[in-house]
Amino acid sequence: MLIGYLRKSCFFLMALVATITLSATLLLSGGVVHAQSLAPTTHTVGGKKVFAPLTLDCMHLTATQHTQAVQKGLCLSNRPGPDNTVYGDCGDSWIYLIEPPNYYNKATAIYGADSTQGPIIQVSWTWNLSNWLGSLNNWSGSAWPMNSSWSTDTTFDFSQWGSGFYTATLTGLTVWTLLGPCWGLVPSDTEYLV
Repeated sequence: MLIGYLRKSCFFLMALVATITLSATLLLSGGVVHAQSLAPTTHTVGGKKVFAPLTLDCMHLTATQHTQAVQKGLCLSNRPGPDNTVYGDCGDSWIYLIEPPNYYNKATAIYGADSTQGPIIQVSWTWNLSNWLGSLNNWSGSAWPMNSSWSTDTTFDFSQWGSGFYTATLTGLTVWTLLGPCWGLVPSDTEYLV
């Protein structure tokens, strides 16, 4: 029984050392490691070796690791991305994902639309939250703003999914103006939430 325990402990220790070595190699090499540099490959396609690039998983890093990866240009920072606002012939639609101060494990999606075709009579929306696990939740609603601009927000708890990159996407937006319906062009924002 003791020998079985020692074998399991030794196997666990070897797996742990291999994982730490792989992680250190990945971080020190600039984030991209080719499979050949870790172990020789015998896979061939049409007589040629196939290399599978490995890239840094920016979504599962600690805050310290993420900061270092951003400094090396391997991961995106948590600044708003270029797709926060999209423009069309009826106006624009937008979404921002923020982490308010003093809100532990909570974030807020702020989203809206601006009409260039007169007042927004009615608006209906759906927005989606996703991360490395896939789609996490959808929120929907409607309003009668009677104004050329409309916005609202949703605060949510992300503690069940943990820290990492999250993407808020305004997936469905219909804005009714005096000229008829306008559809949103799917703005999104990706932020690192801790």
